[in-house]
Amino acid sequence: MRNRGGRRQPDDIDFSGSDWLGKAKDLINQGNLRRLIVRRPSGRILAEIPLLASIGVIAILILIAPMLMALAALAALVMQFKIEIERDSSVYDNRDDD
Repeated sequence: MRNRGGRRQPDDIDFSGSDWLGKAKDLINQGNLRRLIVRRPSGRILAEIPLLASIGVIAILILIAPMLMALAALAALVMQFKIEIERDSSVYDNRDDD
């Protein structure tokens, strides 16, 4: 989905409990993410994790593993939050040309 400026709008996924960690790892493994933003239902940002497409998935997981563990601990406390996924727009621009 694109907004008026032609940029792709982020996808939102609602989670409760600790099931988000597996989903976040799956999304990172897809390799077309630019950023993961974890928000409370009120909209307050808990964490913003930038992901560089040029870095290998393994390197990304090693670099953000401590962050993911901290977020998992927060998940146990918060128990309900939203993950906003900003995907790499170049992947979608190539698909739109087909």
